[in-house]
Amino acid sequence: MKKLTALTIALTMLLSFAACSSEESGTAEADVTTSKTETVKDETEKAEETTVPEETTTEETTTTEEVTEPAEPEYEIPDWDSIDYADELDFMTEDVDGGVAITEYLGTNPIVKIPETIGGKKVVKLSYIAPSSKTDWYTFSLFYKTKITDVRLPSGVTKVDKCAFYQCSELKSVFIPNSVTVICDDAFDGCSNLESVNIPDSVTKIGAYAFYYCSSLKNIDIPEKVTNIGWNAFFGCSSITELIYPQNVTLDNGDYEWSKNYIPIFLGGCSSLKSIDIPNCVTYIGRDENTGGIYSFGYCKNLESVTIPNTVTEIGSSAFYNCTSLKSITIPDSVVKIDEKAFDGCSEDLEVSYGGTTYKYNQLPHLYSKING
Repeated sequence: MKKLTALTIALTMLLSFAACSSEESGTAEADVTTSKTETVKDETEKAEETTVPEETTTEETTTTEEVTEPAEPEYEIPDWDSIDYADELDFMTEDVDGGVAITEYLGTNPIVKIPETIGGKKVVKLSYIAPSSKTDWYTFSLFYKTKITDVRLPSGVTKVDKCAFYQCSELKSVFIPNSVTVICDDAFDGCSNLESVNIPDSVTKIGAYAFYYCSSLKNIDIPEKVTNIGWNAFFGCSSITELIYPQNVTLDNGDYEWSKNYIPIFLGGCSSLKSIDIPNCVTYIGRDENTGGIYSFGYCKNLESVTIPNTVTEIGSSAFYNCTSLKSITIPDSVVKIDEKAFDGCSEDLEVSYGGTTYKYNQLPHLYSKING
């Protein structure tokens, strides 16, 4: 009995001890959980306190103002009355009838006012000595590849001689006196910076290639007394916007075999030209069959208005090649032949009128068929 009682007491004590241990363990776990929760809370609060506020990005609207570049000022032509004549020793001369001819310029001054007299003799000619070979003809020109920018010719000369200013690429202005009657072949050929030249009323003839590729020349007034203009005289003058021919002018046919029966006109490369009244002497508009690379109005991309006289009988290949601004043109009944490539490269808005019918660009084959038969 005592053993049973003792066993019962021992069992009771063991159960009590287990219950106590369980409570302590739960409390400990609760304390640990509470501790972790508080730790996370504390760290979160600290993080909130130390978090750097996000920067508010304001998009700046940048207004780009269009910068208009100032227009280049027009070249200021020298006041010749206030400029001294060039030194006589700057020129090589030779005696000719009536005075002397200048054969070479030795000076370095870019502004040249040629003396009226040299060595007491009147300057009457800008000499051109014909070379013995055909390959070096240009080296005999008076101012060939010099650095001159401005020239005033003396009043005793009657011609601006052949190749006088050939390839004077820095030449900007020339004053021609009213004693001059002829501007000869290639006189200003390749003067790419020439901006100002006066053609006096005394001039009656302008030679072949006289202003060939004078690409900076914007205006040129042809006097009414001019009766003859040479082959390609103004070809490549890409800055000219308008060219008015005298009523009684005749254009040279270039003295080529293919053109002996034609009077052509060649203003190809005049890319700023806006309008042209073709003179009444012209019978052919098209391509130079001698070289194949020169067109009447090829690459005249700003050409808007063309008047074709009833003297024209043929419009050849590439006559208006790449004239992209040309929207309408009337072909007179005098034209009896027109090449199928006459309007190649033109705008699809182009309308061509002939014989009372207007043909759209895509209908031109009907026009060619009608004219050519």
